[in-house]
Amino acid sequence: MKTEIIAISNHKGGVGKTETAVNLACAIQRADMKVLLIDADAQNNATLHFGISQKSLAEKGIPTLAEDLRNVIECRAKGISYVYDNRSMIHTDEGVDLIAGSEDLTDVEEEMLAVKDPVSLVSEYLASMKGKYDYIIIDEHPSLGVLFRSILQAATKVNIPIVPEQYAAQGMLQMIKSIRKTDKKIPISMEFCRVSTNNSDAKQWVEMVVRNYGKIVKIHKTYIPERASIRKAKDYGQSILTYEPNGVGAKKYFALAEEIIGKPISQTQKIDLRPDEIDIDPAYEKESSEILIEGIRENGIKERLAVRKKQNGRYDLVHGYRRFDAARKIGMETIPCEIIKIAKNDIPVYRHQKNN
Repeated sequence: MKTEIIAISNHKGGVGKTETAVNLACAIQRADMKVLLIDADAQNNATLHFGISQKSLAEKGIPTLAEDLRNVIECRAKGISYVYDNRSMIHTDEGVDLIAGSEDLTDVEEEMLAVKDPVSLVSEYLASMKGKYDYIIIDEHPSLGVLFRSILQAATKVNIPIVPEQYAAQGMLQMIKSIRKTDKKIPISMEFCRVSTNNSDAKQWVEMVVRNYGKIVKIHKTYIPERASIRKAKDYGQSILTYEPNGVGAKKYFALAEEIIGKPISQTQKIDLRPDEIDIDPAYEKESSEILIEGIRENGIKERLAVRKKQNGRYDLVHGYRRFDAARKIGMETIPCEIIKIAKNDIPVYRHQKNN
């Protein structure tokens, strides 16, 4: 599996960097892609966006990115190869895997300076993860120090979010110059964030940036509008795709993700569930054949099961009973599912249509 590593980068705060990282990761995941989001910002806003606090991480003994990078540094000091142990991996409700950020990333950056060839640390850290994910999205540290350069060396692309403000274009040019000092060839793109569609000045500013800088950097056609709901979603530990799935913000992030991956995305939420999280209706329960069991044992489940989320946080199995039975019999820890919006009374009709 080829892994695309996208650094979401801007040394200026308040430009929608974390919103882009979180919502872009969640949107790409719905294209049936395996996505890892790394919170490499000392403010750990991407981690907080999923409702995960530093206290809860400590209570559960889950390491952060800072602790992982310290392990890489320690292995370097001992002259041994670093192997990622998966302890810091968090499987979120959105289907995206997350490695959490923390305030001590700033201290780690100083510790990196004492290491030989520090800019290769992040590449070494990601080496064993690359084949497991289609995309790794990094919410980058908002500085131009050694951690920034190390992330840049590991990345295959850089995306710079900017807002319609007077000095934003100048800041973007400075950012591009800083990137080019480290990497002359890495593809760089730019997106407009927090654009007010009712503000004529903002529209003119966008047109000016496209006209003056469109040949210097790739500018995404999709811009992210100014919406209170996009910021509010993080208060509920959700992406805008889950918080307001039919809103303008969600549609724009899906469109941005489609630009980046180059293919259409189904807007339904995809997630891997444990069998014990899924409730089945005995009236529709069906036995799987030995052929199906062996096929899933060898190749996994190719078509996701359809489930309906209930108010208690559990899921009703809507369609895919035989695949569910096969997965359970061979002991699969998680089952790939697609969450569909459907009333309970409409489930029999849905099943009939799918089966005919």
